[in-house]
Amino acid sequence: MGHEHYFRDVPAGVSKVDVYRLLEMFDVTCPVAQHVIKKALAAGQRGHKNTVRDWSDIRDSAERKLQMIEEDDAVTWNEGQSRMDNIARNGNDGLAYNNPNKL
Repeated sequence: MGHEHYFRDVPAGVSKVDVYRLLEMFDVTCPVAQHVIKKALAAGQRGHKNTVRDWSDIRDSAERKLQMIEEDDAVTWNEGQSRMDNIARNGNDGLAYNNPNKL
């Protein structure tokens, strides 16, 4: 069967699976993903928020996660750029490793 990554074995002794077990079974460790999945599984069914509000909250959480990814990418890019700046200063000949005064 295709798409095997969508299937998990139910742990021995477990007769019911709630959202927390499901998150554990799929190794969902991102708190934003956990929040979104929990809301999506029961959107509009929890009694205090309607479906539109739940999906709006899901959208807001997803937008924040995308911002966080962009923030992380910017940090990674800046660190990589810093390394590239050092390489440019050192040159490709490797002499800076033998002569620390070259910097």
